[in-house]
Amino acid sequence: QLARARGNLLARLDQLFAGQPERAAVLKAMLLGDRSFVDSEVVTTFQKTAAYHVLVVAGLHVGALAVFLFWLCRRLRFSAGMTTLVTLAALAAYAGVVQDRPPILRATLMAAFYLCARPLFRRVDLLNTAALAALAILVWKPSSLGDSSFELSFLAAGVIAGLALPW
Repeated sequence: QLARARGNLLARLDQLFAGQPERAAVLKAMLLGDRSFVDSEVVTTFQKTAAYHVLVVAGLHVGALAVFLFWLCRRLRFSAGMTTLVTLAALAAYAGVVQDRPPILRATLMAAFYLCARPLFRRVDLLNTAALAALAILVWKPSSLGDSSFELSFLAAGVIAGLALPW
C-alpha cells in the first residue's frame, strides 16, 4: 500500500514537471528520498556548494512536518488527542512512504514519543527520547547497530541534545 503511494507520488512529480526532468529529479530526492534520477553533475554541484544535505531526506523533514501538522490541527481547533492522532498518523505514513531510513525512523519515533508523552503531562527529555528511539529501532532491527547511517543519526541527535541540555 505504501509502496503504491510512493510510486503514485513519484509519478505525480513526473507529471507536474514533464518538461523539466531535472527539477522533478531534485524534488523526488528532496521530498521522497529518491536520488536515483538526479544527474551526477547536479549532485556534484550540490556538493561543491555545500548544499548536498538538501537532497537527503532526514529528520528535519519529519520535524518540519510534525510542527506544521501540529500547528495546523491546533489552528483548526482540534482537541489535543485528535491533534496527536492526526500528527502520528501522518508521520507514520510519511516514514512508510520514504522507506525505513534510520534518520527518518529516529525522528519519527522521537516525535511519536514526545506526542504520546504530552497528554500524560510528562516532561520530555531529549536524550531519553533519542535513547528510546534507538532502543526501539534496535529491537526491531538489531543489524542497524552496524549501519553507519544509524550511528551517525544518533550521534548527531546525542550531540545536539547534549549541547541543549545546559540550556
